Amino acid sequence: MSIKKLITALGFAGAILSSQAQASFDIGLLNKTEGQDPAMTLINSMLANNSGIKIIEGSAEFHGRLGDESNLYTAQSGTFTNLDMTHATSGKRIQLSRGAVLSTGSANVPKTNNYVDYSHSRSGAPPLPSVSHAGVGNILKNAGLPSANRDYNSVKVKFTVAEGIKAIQSMFVFATEEFPDQAVTDIFTFIVDGKNYAYFQDGSLISFLTGANAHNFNNNELGTDNLPIEYDGVSDVLTVIGLLDETLDEHTLEIVIADTADTIYDSVAFVGDLRACEQTEKCNPGIVPEPNMISLMLGGILLMLGFGGQVRRRRFDS
Repeated sequence: MSIKKLITALGFAGAILSSQAQASFDIGLLNKTEGQDPAMTLINSMLANNSGIKIIEGSAEFHGRLGDESNLYTAQSGTFTNLDMTHATSGKRIQLSRGAVLSTGSANVPKTNNYVDYSHSRSGAPPLPSVSHAGVGNILKNAGLPSANRDYNSVKVKFTVAEGIKAIQSMFVFATEEFPDQAVTDIFTFIVDGKNYAYFQDGSLISFLTGANAHNFNNNELGTDNLPIEYDGVSDVLTVIGLLDETLDEHTLEIVIADTADTIYDSVAFVGDLRACEQTEKCNPGIVPEPNMISLMLGGILLMLGFGGQVRRRRFDS
């Protein structure tokens, strides 16, 4: 492959990256609406097509503040479509088609980064009720962290699956303003039959820990213009897998995001593609990173133009 062709290919890929960097997301705020079931609205937005998960009627529970439309930042939850952002520095693509938004502040996520200390209260929204979640408190305590938590936003549901299914899974993105320097941070949990399975691959909770797990986040600090979103630290797209308790006929899933100790510096979780995990060899519990779609696409372009084939032939002939 000639240098000219290679430059053309890289230029084409660069143009793709540039156009995708402008992509963003659409959010439907969960407001007080007569006849609406907020818990099922969130669950239905998360469920994949043909998910293999059957929700038990009347079991869904929601905790959080519904919007009152007097201030667009009062709604703590919502639904999203077309989350699609490309990190300007690393080239990582963060993409989820649809799902639920849960937050420690407001689901009305700003699409620009204007603050080093963003909180929904900047918009004039009143404080959230400072209520603690006992289960999250125990998770924090077991990790050797202070158990206090505040402002939690959660959805809980009971469900059944077909015989032989041993796990469920979901994709998510966690973004936080606590990154890169706050010692009092927010936490995201994915609790299946009473056990939390949301941990980064290094074993740390889905929470920014100063001096310990910054490598789990894409840097989006104020001034970098890396991603079109307010939060200073954003995870990759991750898949969490939770094992089902096989002694139970009915199972429970609870997804929670909460402040710890303080009530400022907001965080948000985008959660979608909730489904039964049917391929046993891929149903190991924990967190699995999704492939970097931009790297795969660039590799495909180079391979299509013959560059990858030449590399392989050189290795074979050497």
